[in-house]
Amino acid sequence: MDFLHKLKLEMVVPSARKDEVIRAIVEAVRTGAIGDGKIFVSEVEEAIRIRDDTRGERPYSRGGLWLPEGSQIDNPLAIR
Repeated sequence: MDFLHKLKLEMVVPSARKDEVIRAIVEAVRTGAIGDGKIFVSEVEEAIRIRDDTRGERPYSRGGLWLPEGSQIDNPLAIR
């Protein structure tokens, strides 16, 4: 049996974009073979920036995805 390399990707996205993000991930990675992976969906009750205790969605929003300030998405498969 050949073992496949695994990748763990964690994202926090607004509920309104959940289905769009799931579709984009599935379209990008589905091969139809065993080991394509799984997507787990759960709610995030609160986001807190440790540096300055800022809370909520606004400080983390970058085009609908929550990312640390200054982060960029260089992947062409990224959600637009």
